[in-house]
Amino acid sequence: MIHADGISTLAEKAAKLSAQDALTTFVHIDPFRPFTRSANGLHSIDLFSKLSQQGLKVLYWYGYDSYQYRDTLINEIKLSLAKYQLSLRERRIWCGDVSLAAIDDPLFDEHPGVLGCGIVASNLSEVSIKNCQRLGKELVGIYENALFPSGSNGALRYEAICD
Repeated sequence: MIHADGISTLAEKAAKLSAQDALTTFVHIDPFRPFTRSANGLHSIDLFSKLSQQGLKVLYWYGYDSYQYRDTLINEIKLSLAKYQLSLRERRIWCGDVSLAAIDDPLFDEHPGVLGCGIVASNLSEVSIKNCQRLGKELVGIYENALFPSGSNGALRYEAICD
């Protein structure tokens, strides 16, 4: 554990990896403030792209309470991928998004923490991508008839985005 700026520290440590070590390194990014820039000028989304470009396997988790905020995040991710000239196919980038089906219901009054979340992952194997897609679809099936204790709908939606 290092008590330091996480974005700058990860970027510096990754820059020192050999090409072989980069291919066998996994980084999980779970930002508290995804748009806040670090001392090195990167925000967490750019860090995802930079590390992905270097060949690391990177998982970026995001949470949201509205599709508007989610769309802002996804647009920033797409801009960052373009800035770092990352091809979705070449870097095997997958993005799966799960949200409560009731997220748009103005009468929905539950507060489970986040109403939706997603994962963007890079440099995955084709098998891993298929398994991630299957998991997203399975979650929808598992929660198809789910209810909150109040009786509110707890069903989920899944979509693969960043295609």
